[in-house]
Amino acid sequence: MILQPNHDRQWQRIVDAGLCPEIKNFADYEAKTLIQLQRAFDASMADPQITPTPARVAAIHKIIFDGVHPWAGTFRLLGQTVRFDQGVLGTDAHRVTPDLQRIQEETVQALAQAHTPQEQAVAIACYHARYRRVHPFLDGNTRTSAVLLQSQIKAIFQIDQLVPQRPDDYKQKLAQAYRGEIAPLTNHILTVVGQPPIAPTHLRLPAPMFDDDLETEIVKHREEILARQQGQGPRLK
Repeated sequence: MILQPNHDRQWQRIVDAGLCPEIKNFADYEAKTLIQLQRAFDASMADPQITPTPARVAAIHKIIFDGVHPWAGTFRLLGQTVRFDQGVLGTDAHRVTPDLQRIQEETVQALAQAHTPQEQAVAIACYHARYRRVHPFLDGNTRTSAVLLQSQIKAIFQIDQLVPQRPDDYKQKLAQAYRGEIAPLTNHILTVVGQPPIAPTHLRLPAPMFDDDLETEIVKHREEILARQQGQGPRLK
């Protein structure tokens, strides 16, 4: 799940998130995260969990980014925002831990009511759709999600050897999922475990999805003011 340097803005976003001194360039970043991503996969598969706790999420991120980001394993702090998938704003920082806790608890309930592999896969896909909407870290959310997913698949379906999936396809399916198009991500999981796919399905997922609160509104308002100052929008009269 390695980021490709399509343009300078991607690397600048990583730099802005904060890097350890030994990470001098994208090649250093890629090499370090590649090694530690495998370590995270190995650790999570050795102790698979069906529904990760917030602490588990943070621990996996810490393994992947230790020595890369000085804040590895730390959720976004109050006032820190992150955008993804062409400008979608992650949920507000003070909501990250309670949102992850809520997602975990509701996924436990959904799996308890699932009676087929397809229903189990939908429940896990919904977990990752909602996780992506939260976007708990300044960097590395997709990599962390990928490790968590493999661990969940092993715990639920008792499968050690997983069918590889293309990282770009995985990111696209995550983006579709939190918008309610759950079938692509569900079928990604079902393909991995060798089960028949489901038909296209649209779900109205529970929060956290596209609801706004005060901090988000403040960020949006500040951006509107800056845009006006730069001549990118209508000026205040």
